[in-house]
Amino acid sequence: MPTGKNNKSLQILVAPLDWGLGHATRCIPLVRRLLQDGNQVFLAGSGPSGHLLRTEFPQLPYTEIPTHTIKYARSRTGFRWTILQQIPALWRQIRAEKKWLHHFLLQHPIDQVISDNRYGLHHSSTHNILLTHQLGLKSGISSLMDRILQSMLIRLLKNFQEVWVPDQADEPTLSGELGHPTYTLPVPVHYIGPLTRFTPTNRATISNKITIVLSGPEPQRTLLEEKCLRELSEWKHAVTLIRGLPLGGKQIEAPTHWQVFDHLPVAALQQEIEEAEWVIARSGYSTLMDLHVLNKKAILIPTPGQPEQEYLAHWLSDKFQWHCLNQQADLLATLTSCPSLQNMNDTFTAR
Repeated sequence: MPTGKNNKSLQILVAPLDWGLGHATRCIPLVRRLLQDGNQVFLAGSGPSGHLLRTEFPQLPYTEIPTHTIKYARSRTGFRWTILQQIPALWRQIRAEKKWLHHFLLQHPIDQVISDNRYGLHHSSTHNILLTHQLGLKSGISSLMDRILQSMLIRLLKNFQEVWVPDQADEPTLSGELGHPTYTLPVPVHYIGPLTRFTPTNRATISNKITIVLSGPEPQRTLLEEKCLRELSEWKHAVTLIRGLPLGGKQIEAPTHWQVFDHLPVAALQQEIEEAEWVIARSGYSTLMDLHVLNKKAILIPTPGQPEQEYLAHWLSDKFQWHCLNQQADLLATLTSCPSLQNMNDTFTAR
């Protein structure tokens, strides 16, 4: 893994974005590696993802960053409009992050900043690294909007000395065009391989067991939870629901034979995933990296209107044992009519 400086011990700040848990989960193996290499690591974050980092690394210093939690709509069309409305707020967040880092550096002599999709975390006195798989942006609106967003991204990338992409440089890749854009980037790009918390075991699969792994911002996390509870209540086999709520959530009513957890530590989460015959999850990139390393077949339900997840679901459905549904599809009917899951890709249509 590149360091950007000499191979000496460094003081490194690691700060993931707080849009769901995925940015924090993929920073966990990165932090472990940095510590193994003898570096001193400082953590910064906000919200549930910050709580997750504090739980995983209670021994490391942690600081809260001001954040703007993105608001997601309930529909695909509404999602796009909601995101466009929030662009000014996102620019304000970038400025707030830059101001926060300036004050942080007055107290902590940091050598290197590794920012997971926080574009304001860069400073002239530090070596600045951006961790992202989103270089070939897809708005899902139009090619013109793609070009506008791309020009904005290029402007932001110029503030960093390196970009780290958690993927392979060559096929087989997980991120496709997202992490391997066709244009020339303004800074060096290093492909550091997929980042996952998990190390595969030989744990046996339980026949017909379903593990549901929820993630992502509201209200879409809750909408998928309600869908699974409603449509899989008659599933007679084992079901584990991991709600993706590290800070806890309101109690829900689930079938008595279900196991329901707001959140699980890494080892327990891995066990539930490995024991499952099928995993139901969003097609967020961090989730896909986890599924890939554990070699699990999965039903992916992209967040409606989120073009990145829709692209990844399409891109990877032919490569792995992953099958795609839109959020309107009947889960129980699909599972019972296609037990082999071989024909499920036909039921996903991006609309």
